[in-house]
Amino acid sequence: MRTPVLAALALALAACGTRQSATKDTTAPAAATTTRMPNDSARAAALRSELDAVEKSCSDATIKKDTAALGRLLADEFVTLLPNGDSVPKQTVLHDMAADKDTTLGVRSEKVRVQSLGDSLALVSGVAVWTMPGKGAKPVEMRANYLELFTRRAGRWQALVGHYTPLPASSPAKRS
Repeated sequence: MRTPVLAALALALAACGTRQSATKDTTAPAAATTTRMPNDSARAAALRSELDAVEKSCSDATIKKDTAALGRLLADEFVTLLPNGDSVPKQTVLHDMAADKDTTLGVRSEKVRVQSLGDSLALVSGVAVWTMPGKGAKPVEMRANYLELFTRRAGRWQALVGHYTPLPASSPAKRS
């Protein structure tokens, strides 16, 4: 049985966001937006593509519980900010991910926005949706609003901060 902090942490395990699922991404790309600087649509599209790839890697690592892969995608000073006010550092996120016995069936995002803050910083926000096994045959979805800050170091993006706010429970996930 999860404690409230562990349940919140479960929402934060995809600490780099959840742009795509290792199982199936049902989010239409048109639903996401990128804040563009004037006359710079190619740069905005490249930024969006780069961060989508990072977030897909984070989602895949979360589903596989691959702490080594996720550890490379999180900056050493990464911290998850939880709704109860707790700050959870990178090493705790990775430790708790490895120790968690729950299974994540899929991860996806909705309403994704990417905002450039210069050459080496970007904000990503949206609604993260985790599909988890439920009681019986029906999976359950856990949802959270998220806001994440990424930095580009040595040519690669890493997450610095992630803030996650759980949304009310939804009905069981539909199977396709």
